[in-house]
Amino acid sequence: MSKGVWGGRLAASLDLAFLLLCGCGEAEPTVEGEQRALLPQLIQITIIPEPTATPAVLPLGTSVTPEPATTVTATTPTPAPTEEPVDLSPARVTAVEVLYGEGFPVPVTLEVHGVYDDLCSEIGRTVQARTPTGLAVGLYVARPADRACAPNETEFAIEVPLDISGLDVGNYTVTVNGVAATLDLQLGMIETHNPDLLCATASEGQQQARIERGDEAYCFLYPSDYGLVEDDSGVIVSARQRSDVPVPLIGEVRVVSLGPAGGLTPREWAEQDLADKMQDIAVDAWSEATFAGQEAVVVVPIPGDEPTRQIYLVHDGVAYRITFAPHLPPGAGEQADLARQLFDLVGATFVFYR
Repeated sequence: MSKGVWGGRLAASLDLAFLLLCGCGEAEPTVEGEQRALLPQLIQITIIPEPTATPAVLPLGTSVTPEPATTVTATTPTPAPTEEPVDLSPARVTAVEVLYGEGFPVPVTLEVHGVYDDLCSEIGRTVQARTPTGLAVGLYVARPADRACAPNETEFAIEVPLDISGLDVGNYTVTVNGVAATLDLQLGMIETHNPDLLCATASEGQQQARIERGDEAYCFLYPSDYGLVEDDSGVIVSARQRSDVPVPLIGEVRVVSLGPAGGLTPREWAEQDLADKMQDIAVDAWSEATFAGQEAVVVVPIPGDEPTRQIYLVHDGVAYRITFAPHLPPGAGEQADLARQLFDLVGATFVFYR
């Protein structure tokens, strides 16, 4: 190759390299323009910080826009504490109604109606106290102490749960800031231990027995022709002779406390108490029943000199055995009928009141 040709090619190559280095080519400005147009987008993506206002554990679909402060306050049960001083004064109450719920003991609520004197007032405190005739409720209004509020009467209604713990059956007066209502608590609404309310009233030819032995307390009715005797083991309603019948009355009811139940069931108490007779008691002699509102086990007849019916039950952590003797079948005669009248009356009216 001649020097002239080589020199020409070398010059052309140098010129092309110079053009590439200085950016003077025709296609290069277009590429550089496109790259510069994309730079702001890249910069924005790179410098935008990660969102911090929205927790990472928000449920799907939850808005990331912060809720206004007023919305948060509206859902808060009580206002956020402030340093603003507050004045308390008795609320102006116009009416009180007693509402009874469902359950045992029955829940009681007072529906209180009244009037606010201005738009700044709200219920700030309620207090309850017992009185000789019932209960007194104090309802107080709170308003800002350092803020002037234009008078503006506004009616309000509020429900106040009433504390009736410790009250027995009866009628009570309830006052709210001096406005009175009547509270009527009946049997079945609350627990009562008042024997005057729980024990049956004796009719003609009957007597009432109230037995209180330590923490034990129960009552029942029995025929006036029978006598009642208490001893160390318990209570006995015994037969005694009557002159107007051809045969003496027979029949006896014995109520015995066996002691602390110790976690044993009535059936376990019966088996323990009758351990020496278990082999002689037929399988069909056992049955389940309810006595004095308690689950009980009945065993009849009990082998021995005198056929008996025995009832085992547990009340308030104490085991009891109640014996009806003699246990005679229907049609056994007048003596059996008279004894059954005793058994039926005691069984139907027996009540624990502690």
